[in-house]
Amino acid sequence: MKVLLRVLIVCIVLLLTLPAIAQQQERFGAAGIGYFSLSRPNIQGWAALGIPITSDKKVLSYTDCDIAVVGTAPQFTIAGLKLQYTIRTGLAYNMLKITTTWSLWGLAAPGLSANGDKVFSNFEYGGFIHKDVGKGWGLLIAFTAEKAGVIATDFAPRMGVTRKF
Repeated sequence: MKVLLRVLIVCIVLLLTLPAIAQQQERFGAAGIGYFSLSRPNIQGWAALGIPITSDKKVLSYTDCDIAVVGTAPQFTIAGLKLQYTIRTGLAYNMLKITTTWSLWGLAAPGLSANGDKVFSNFEYGGFIHKDVGKGWGLLIAFTAEKAGVIATDFAPRMGVTRKF
């Protein structure tokens, strides 16, 4: 659990530095926690990046990553800890602007998962709700289903803090 906390702290520190990297206010970074019942551990660190790809900013290139420590092993490790990670890139579409601060997005993102021993396909679909809370900050709650390799599809919610940059 300490390592998961460290991963989240690193993600938040990176998120705080994003405004110095870019000048546009339409992009966002997010960091938080996610849950996937078929993974071990079930709770994972999560980070995402959304970049508009249309002039009306209704379609985003959306990339997210889940990361968790799954023990120790001689395979891919950081500080001797074996990592399980998933990286997906896809599209998010602004389906509904509920109010000036709430918006509903549809999401589809294929990618790869690795657990330190093998790599397999991964697909995430569903959507997320974004709430602007002021001065470039926001909250994001994702309600997605995830299919990892030949493992059955399962509900994979995520929540986090966003920062526009």
